[in-house]
Amino acid sequence: MEGTRFSLTHLGFRYNQCYWDDASFAAVERLAEISAEIDIRLSDLALAWVLSNKTIASIVCGATTVEHLKQNIQTVDIALSLDVLDNCDAVLRSLRPPRLFYGR
Repeated sequence: MEGTRFSLTHLGFRYNQCYWDDASFAAVERLAEISAEIDIRLSDLALAWVLSNKTIASIVCGATTVEHLKQNIQTVDIALSLDVLDNCDAVLRSLRPPRLFYGR
C-alpha cells in the first residue's frame, strides 16, 4: 500500500484509525464473497452498486491509470440482480449507525 493514503508516509495512521476495524473488514469480506458469487471484481461490484442507485447522477472514480479508467467505464454494462443489490444493501446496513462524521 506504499504510496496510497493508507501508507504511513501519507498520514496513513489517521486513515487507519477511522476505517480499519472489525466491522469494516467484515463488510469488505462479505462484499468480496458477493462479488465472487457473481464472478466480478470487488471494485466492479462497488461501482455497479453505486451506479444502480437511481438517485446518483454521477460517481467520482479513483482511477490512477488509463487501465483503471477503462475498467471503471466497463462497469456501466454490469446489471446487478435485485438479490445482489439486496445483499449489498444488507452489508451497508450492518455498518449503521454511521461511525464517521466528515463535517460536510
